[in-house]
Amino acid sequence: MLTELDKAKDYWCSNEDQKAIDTLDIEELSTSAEALFMLGDIYNCADKRVGGVSRSIPKARKYWLEATQYGSSDAAVELGNLYYLADGVKQNYSKAEKFWLIAANAGHEIGRFKLADFYYDYQLENINDAIILFKSLIDEQSTFSGNSCCRLGRIYDRAKGVKRDSKQAALWYEKGAKLNHGNCLLDLSYLYYKGDGVVKNVELAINLAEKASKTEWLKNSAPLVVKKMRNGTLVN
Repeated sequence: MLTELDKAKDYWCSNEDQKAIDTLDIEELSTSAEALFMLGDIYNCADKRVGGVSRSIPKARKYWLEATQYGSSDAAVELGNLYYLADGVKQNYSKAEKFWLIAANAGHEIGRFKLADFYYDYQLENINDAIILFKSLIDEQSTFSGNSCCRLGRIYDRAKGVKRDSKQAALWYEKGAKLNHGNCLLDLSYLYYKGDGVVKNVELAINLAEKASKTEWLKNSAPLVVKKMRNGTLVN
């Protein structure tokens, strides 16, 4: 037998947004974190031309706040995103951090990466917390493993809140390169090209840059690096 949540999902997938809302917004589901989160999602994604309901960030925020109170870490992540991106609310990094921290403390994978990345970009005084979070995502072989390797490599390569350590940078880039992460491949190639933290090896540097050029994000820029490495014009 279909539950009310199942029915609401079916309505939503069929672009019957109002029926989905009416199914979820009832007294019996007023303390259901999943139902409240879904209500927030519906209003956040709504398009009146498609589902007959207009997008409403105030309503999405309202339901996500309630969902967070009942333990939804997914809702906490979305609230963090709203405040970080200033999507329908005034930009507030403190509130973004607050909600991502709630999600991270609940073990939420996306919440942990968002929080670590926030520290990486804006709060270097918390870089040690970011390092712990990035390492945990790598240890768990999460979907953010490659990105976490890249961030850790750059923390040490670019001295972001720590003393520069090119050997540590190379170690993390190597881990990311094994996952075929484009930026890890390219950043590691620079280290080998320069002999920075590793034994200089131009041939290996070119090979790594060529692998990076086969990844989606670097298919346009990495070939230029390969060309410069081959003709010796890449600036150290």
